[in-house]
Amino acid sequence: MDAPVSLYFDHAATSPIDPEVRDVLVESLSHYGNASSLHRFGREAKARIEWSRKRIADELGLNSSEVVFNSGATEAIYSLLHHYIYHLGIVKVYVSALEHSAVLDSLSDFKQRGKVEICFFENDESGRLLWNDLPDSAFGPGVLWLAMLYNNEIGNRNPIEKMAERCFETQTALMCDAVQGVGLDLPDMNACPGIDAMVFSGHKFNGPKGIGLSAIRRRLRYTSLFKGGAQERGMRSGTENTAAIEALGKAWELARSRSAQNRSKLLELRALWLRGIEERNWALNGDYRADDAHPGILNLRLPYRGRTSVLLFKLDLEGLSVSEGSACTSGSSQGSHVVRALGAPRENTAHIRISMGRDNRAEEVLQALQIIDKVLGTS
Repeated sequence: MDAPVSLYFDHAATSPIDPEVRDVLVESLSHYGNASSLHRFGREAKARIEWSRKRIADELGLNSSEVVFNSGATEAIYSLLHHYIYHLGIVKVYVSALEHSAVLDSLSDFKQRGKVEICFFENDESGRLLWNDLPDSAFGPGVLWLAMLYNNEIGNRNPIEKMAERCFETQTALMCDAVQGVGLDLPDMNACPGIDAMVFSGHKFNGPKGIGLSAIRRRLRYTSLFKGGAQERGMRSGTENTAAIEALGKAWELARSRSAQNRSKLLELRALWLRGIEERNWALNGDYRADDAHPGILNLRLPYRGRTSVLLFKLDLEGLSVSEGSACTSGSSQGSHVVRALGAPRENTAHIRISMGRDNRAEEVLQALQIIDKVLGTS
């Protein structure tokens, strides 16, 4: 019996580590000095960290002191919210129901403590945010806007630059989850002074898991959520993961240098998916026809009578790895909160996310379409 194919279309959750990044990670592991030590081993580790920090800061239009390394975007989001609410006097947060659960669950925690009021941007059925006609109470000191750059489930790009301009004019704080943007496009924070902070996770752009960063403007006077050490200039206590940070810097360098090539390839693969979907009369969620939509993310709406989790399992048995949405909420009996917020039909329907990376090939798209045909035809 032939072995099943192995097709990975879940890059929005985790991208495979780049071979060049793996080489940097392995080599760096042999340098065991603690970056906080003053001897030569410690100074070497510190230099490796600062190499990554400066490279990333330069790309974002920031000073090196405004880049803080951490375990990833989930930690960064919670820690930044804690700082905004407990140290900067934020009492009201505007957010979309389409945001990642790391944002929504963190906000829910602070709301339950009675620390903040949560207000929601409305969205249309394609997931576009309706933020232009908000009341005066949605602006000004004490108010924070939270908006992701690219939606991780439907691929919509929010108009962060325009939102930042409005926030800057009204002295409203703005934080952005930008994890899906590395290797495509990122706002230049030097040109967008209204953006207070952006957060990133290394595993989204072919780097290691468990390492990420926050880009935080000096004006926030950010303080660490953790106590017990002065690492990261006092902004993130705990011994630095030198090897992962150095590998993160390499992954960032490669993603940014290959961004045009990566976008072009993803657009070609996207066109194949869209052609196959149209031929089969399947539907899609999100603003997928927009010119600025993420070229590697599609949210497919399929005719299916069973549970989406069962469909995903059947597809996996045939060799196709896809997801219902964020890996952080996989297994939820409620399904994707993003699909619910869109008001998309759910009866006799399965919603699956297709997300591509630079290692995917055209023939894999054609194979994936055939596998979906096969599984739907036998269900």
